[in-house]
Amino acid sequence: MATIVCGVDGSPGAGEAVRVAARLSKALGLRLVLAHVAPSRHGLHGIAAQEQAVTLLVRVAREQGLNGDADHRAEVGDRATKLALIAAEEAATLIVVGSGNESRGLRSLRAGLTAELCGTASCPVLIVPPAARH
Repeated sequence: MATIVCGVDGSPGAGEAVRVAARLSKALGLRLVLAHVAPSRHGLHGIAAQEQAVTLLVRVAREQGLNGDADHRAEVGDRATKLALIAAEEAATLIVVGSGNESRGLRSLRAGLTAELCGTASCPVLIVPPAARH
């Protein structure tokens, strides 16, 4: 089944991305996979980082009212590389990620992530701006 992979973190921009991805998924009849890649540099490795990632995915899905309408993928490592790998493994037709009003450092990090993701993903990447109109 054709799939949309939506990259999720705890930011408001990720919430917008999930809303857009969920609407696209429903309108087009595509499977939705919420994916979070926990960076390993935060002192959490392996199981602990994955457990936190799963907790985040469950919380975001609940907040967005998805109630079992999305699958979850949690990984640890380089965000762009792992997100592109998840999309390839899930045979995704689209990756959706958020963009947000962040501090300069976070904006720079997210810009680097999206640029790298656009260069490595095997499918199109949709970058959802803050407060996207639905």
